[in-house]
Amino acid sequence: MSLFKLNGDTAGQHVNPKKCKFYSGALSASKSEISLYLGFAPGEFPFNYLDVPIFKSKPNEICLRPIVNKIKMKL
Repeated sequence: MSLFKLNGDTAGQHVNPKKCKFYSGALSASKSEISLYLGFAPGEFPFNYLDVPIFKSKPNEICLRPIVNKIKMKL
């Protein structure tokens, strides 16, 4: 039984693999093998979580420009 299914049955919160992604960084294992095992698609950096960009390294000005523009519009 999958760990995700067991957790979902216990907690009542089920994982939707179509909406889930995994982020690996620098792994020696193949992303396709991990994807098959988890049932999730691999994701790429940067990505947005709750409308906030998530980076693997230090963000540059171009990446943060949309946030700055939103703050300027509200001011």
